[in-house]
This record gives sequence, structure tokens and C-alpha cells, in this order.
Amino acid sequence: PGPDQPLIVLTESPDLCEGGSTTMVATAEAGVTYQWTVNGENIPGATASQHTVSTPGEYTLIITDANGCSATAVEGPTVVVNPLPNAPVVTLDFDVLSASGPGTFQWSFNGEPIDGATDADLTASSNGVYTVTTTNENGCSATSAPFTVSTVGIAETAGTGFNVYPNPNNGQFTIQLEGVIGSTTLYTIHDATGRVVKQGSLLSTATVVELPDARAGMYFLQVVQNGVNTTHRIVVAR
Repeated sequence: PGPDQPLIVLTESPDLCEGGSTTMVATAEAGVTYQWTVNGENIPGATASQHTVSTPGEYTLIITDANGCSATAVEGPTVVVNPLPNAPVVTLDFDVLSASGPGTFQWSFNGEPIDGATDADLTASSNGVYTVTTTNENGCSATSAPFTVSTVGIAETAGTGFNVYPNPNNGQFTIQLEGVIGSTTLYTIHDATGRVVKQGSLLSTATVVELPDARAGMYFLQVVQNGVNTTHRIVVAR
């Protein structure tokens, strides 16, 4: 008689996500050789008692004893590989982070999941690095690029004779000042991540500033005039 039919045990579900894998482990009697197959074809080099797979197909195992008699596994797994969702894109509008795309969400701060942060939107409460992981209907996940927030706690400060118009704008606006104007009147514009996008001196009472490459969103304009530092929020709406 030939060997008993082997059993196959999987270390993971055969329903995989792209980039995942599962290992098939054979339960068989001693003294046999192994040959794993996929879709009826021998897998070259797959001759150990276990085999790790990451591609779809119908797998099974053939064992052969010392007499040359063979037996095929009772039931081999069918492996399915599901695509990953698109990585979500994070944007910031004032203090609210928003993730693109469908699915379920989990936000993390500095690499640690935030309890209860499972909506597409999240109000940033601290400066640091945020990411969001989205999971699709197949249980496959993708994580956004890190998004650094450094503007939490920055508030507008009142400044005498300081005005910005129009606001919101399309990336072009006027800074209007009163009083002494000179090279010591400086301005700096930061985006919502704290990156400097433009800076310079204000040499007249009305200076037109252009941000032709600025994306829609919130920006912070800081002006130092006569030693006084004033901050205004600017909204660019394309």
C-alpha cells in the first residue's frame, strides 16, 4: 500500500493581501519525499515539508514513500491575493487633518495609534507626525506618508495698522501696514506643516505678495514691525 494522504495546515489565511504570504505545513508520515504543486504543476525546488507562498493559485502536495508509491493531500488550499488600497493622502485645513479615499481609518501620532481616531477627519491637538492607515473591504491596508503638524498653538495676534486682503485669496494678497516702513519690517509665510514658503522685507505700506505654487489651505503670515511680532492666518482657495 502507498502512504496515507497528507494533511496541509496553513500558518495564515489563504486570503492574502498583496505583499503578504502564508506557509503550508505538511502533516505526513516519516520517510517520504515532498513535492508541492500549484494549478497542477510542480513547483521547482518546493520539496520540503513546508512551503511559503505569496502568489494566487490552487496548491496541493504529493508525497512519495521509499517504494515509489505516492499520495496527494486530502485537500489543498486555494490562495487568493487581494490588492492593497491606494495610500491615503493627508491634508490640513486649519486644525483638521483629512484623509482621502474610502474604507475604514486609524490615525497614529508619532507612530502610536490614537484611541478612537477612526474617522476620515481628525483635529490635530499636538504638534508632531501624523499618519493614517486605511483598510478596504478585503481587510487590506495602506498607510499615508508622514504628515508633520507644527502649527498647533499658533494663534493670531492683533497688530495695530496691519491688514491682509483679500483673505481668503487665490495665492495673491496685499499686506497693508501703517507707520514706519523699512528693512527691519520683515515677513515670513509658513504653511500648515511649519515649512517656510516665502519671506522678505516690506518696503511700502501696501505690498503685493504672490504664492503661485501654493496649494489650497491655511498659511501663517508673521510680520515683525518695530520689534512687534504679529501673526495672521491666510487661507488660499484655488
